[in-house]
Amino acid sequence: MRVPAEGIVVSEESLAESDDRVVASLVSVVNALVENGIQFADLPEGTVLSYYVDFYTAQMLDLGFAQVAHNGGTSPAVAGLIAHGLQAMGAGDHSDLFERQLAVWDALPERTQDKFLDGKPPTKAQKLGKKPGLFAGAAAGVAAELNALVSEFETLNSRADLSELNGAWLRRHPDLVPVRRDRLRPFIAARVIEATRRADAAGASDGQEDAKKPGPTSTD
Repeated sequence: MRVPAEGIVVSEESLAESDDRVVASLVSVVNALVENGIQFADLPEGTVLSYYVDFYTAQMLDLGFAQVAHNGGTSPAVAGLIAHGLQAMGAGDHSDLFERQLAVWDALPERTQDKFLDGKPPTKAQKLGKKPGLFAGAAAGVAAELNALVSEFETLNSRADLSELNGAWLRRHPDLVPVRRDRLRPFIAARVIEATRRADAAGASDGQEDAKKPGPTSTD
């Protein structure tokens, strides 16, 4: 079975399971591809959006937005993918809440952000607001504000489960390509070979262009 380049791949068997299992299948495929050298830029847009919405969901359910930030979720590139994914899935309330959390983060002084990102990951106690120090000095109140928004996320997620919205979106996506579990390994191997060939071809093309460029002119 040849999978088109834009195909969003999940295991065929996962479609007979719950929505969160569909998402888990996609994440497993992406992780395997990335571990074998595939770049996120080479993955279909739908695959990347689903992956990063799952990243956001998992971080929020674990240690909240502080963990999202600490693990790179507030970088413009990743935050943009999360926001785009939430909107694409019709998760409007989640999208609004994500933007509000970003606004709290963006209001912090850059020095405070850098100190937090360079420090140790947040702890469960910090998520629950049981001890100070998540953000220091004038920004100390931000921890409580973010924790309140985490509680809002948990309440919202109880009635609009992001994993279910993500999985349902994948099921109806026109580019979804189910692949039998026993064919996933050959699919991944084929994708890695294709990516390597493209990279080699691009390198050869760049080399040819460089060879055409005139060398330095002598000034003697």
